[in-house]
Amino acid sequence: MAARLAAEAAELPLVAAPLEALISKWYGEGEQKLATLFARCEQLGPCVLFLDEIDALGGTRAKEMHEASRRMLSTLLRHMDGLDAGQHVALIGATNRPRDLDPALISRFDVRVSFPAPDAAGRASIFARYARQLDANALSQLGDRATGLSGRDILNVCKSAERKWVCSRLRAGAPMGPDELPPLEPYQEAVTRYLEGMTVQEAGEQEQRRGSGGTGMMMASEGV
Repeated sequence: MAARLAAEAAELPLVAAPLEALISKWYGEGEQKLATLFARCEQLGPCVLFLDEIDALGGTRAKEMHEASRRMLSTLLRHMDGLDAGQHVALIGATNRPRDLDPALISRFDVRVSFPAPDAAGRASIFARYARQLDANALSQLGDRATGLSGRDILNVCKSAERKWVCSRLRAGAPMGPDELPPLEPYQEAVTRYLEGMTVQEAGEQEQRRGSGGTGMMMASEGV
């Protein structure tokens, strides 16, 4: 959403590239796809290119890093250097794992913005976005219960609650109107399942992000 708002403010088209479309198991294909993406954006003219979860492309070059990942990172860095050379593409990258990013990648971004972890009121407002049928008291209860969850976690919780609720109604043969939506309880159960399903590592990462005051980072290069 932040990338879309930035593009709208700059009155530029937004190109959002899903990483699964760039990463390939075939030798050299991922780098070629990434190079083609930058070339197409340059042909488009002034625009904003958004790479979500950029840590998948720009993780730190540790010894255990796969060779294909090293090549993808090198390709990304090379094209970012090209942006500084006068191309009309502004690159925005987002990550929930800023500590995993390669220092050379971070240094190529002109602006870095950290997003704080939502507090109880913030979590309630995010639930309100996806579960609009719930009243303020129900949303407040969910916000209190979902300690440590990010906005994306809450979206996943809401989807899980709604799928499970619909399935249970269908199995029971209960009538369900076209505008009928889940009550509070399925969302509460979904939050509990989500928290219980987190691995020890994921829980530790959540706690670390809360301690550092953020759950994610957005970075932008001034290429336009």
